[in-house]
Amino acid sequence: MSDWRAIVAAIATDNRSGATAIAIRAAEAIAALAQHDDFTHEALSAFIPALVAAQPSMAPLFHLANEVLGAVEEAGPVDWRHAARQAAQARAEALRASPQAIARHVVAATSPLSVVLTHSASAAVAAALRLGYAQGRVARAICTESRPQNEGQALARDLAAAGLPVTFVVDAAAYEALAQADAVWIGADALAAAGVVNKIGSAGLAVLAGQRGVPVRVLAGRDKVWPAALSPAPPVADRDPAEVWAEAPPGISVVNRYFDLTPWWAVSAVVMEDGAFPPETVQALAQRVKIHPALRP
Repeated sequence: MSDWRAIVAAIATDNRSGATAIAIRAAEAIAALAQHDDFTHEALSAFIPALVAAQPSMAPLFHLANEVLGAVEEAGPVDWRHAARQAAQARAEALRASPQAIARHVVAATSPLSVVLTHSASAAVAAALRLGYAQGRVARAICTESRPQNEGQALARDLAAAGLPVTFVVDAAAYEALAQADAVWIGADALAAAGVVNKIGSAGLAVLAGQRGVPVRVLAGRDKVWPAALSPAPPVADRDPAEVWAEAPPGISVVNRYFDLTPWWAVSAVVMEDGAFPPETVQALAQRVKIHPALRP
């Protein structure tokens, strides 16, 4: 049996994968561990909250934990392993299907030959750009570098390999690039009552897009809804300053933060698996999320 602490550590240090990909890995780990007799109920009870704490800004991990803990509690001491495995596998399947479902809705509402600007690397946005290009709705994508990990490079490379024309720009050129864009599509790590948690730079991009009259659509599934009963938005921790400036001189304080909070007033719509919704609808969903007692602070 793999050490669940090593799995948590690997997820905690993953600074390139999106929230959906990380949640799928976590679900697969739960399903695999639940098959081992030496993985006890006590270990599961420690493992699940530790997964959430490993990436506390990512709502899909919370929903995975919430569903597994609820299923295990309902199943009881005899069938808890089967329940944990079933719940984790079902959540992984739903996460894999989500990007394509979201893509179909946003592409259907996109004008032909649109130029779309995106920031960071979202699975749903990538799926939508590929589908939009295949259907003649997207003519070109503009990808930002998305510092400090530059995951925008990987997205641009993958899109170009699929045949989609791509323009790649540094983050500071986002405002200038908006002059060429018909829409901004971004993903989300969490859809919170206070706003959209996504890669740092998303908030500024959304505000600038509004000034230029470019609509901002957030492509994110219902697994991204953050429970308002926990907090208005998930916590955002500072990361290793050396990622930004490895040998900063004394007297310079380097801030390295991966996520920011885009206010809802800067968002045109949220596109989910079952359609596009105004921000008010998503805020109402956040108010209705139930929380397992083990995940309460």
